Amino acid sequence: MVTLEEALVEQSLSKLMLVPKSDIHTHGGKGGRIKYYSKWANADISASERPFENLEGMQSWFNSTIKFMITASRDI
Repeated sequence: MVTLEEALVEQSLSKLMLVPKSDIHTHGGKGGRIKYYSKWANADISASERPFENLEGMQSWFNSTIKFMITASRDI
């Protein structure tokens, strides 16, 4: 079985398409803990002040607090 890590390291779209969907969902950009991202970015990242009302709210928070720090393929 192809792993998500293998597909990403090899930058292989064909292998990525063989990875079970649940693996990608679980390990995607929004699957981590804020503490992990803070350590990775060497930055103080605060949680949302209130629960997200919908996925759009979660995406907006992610874009403004984490996504802008991803600047290179090695960051993914």
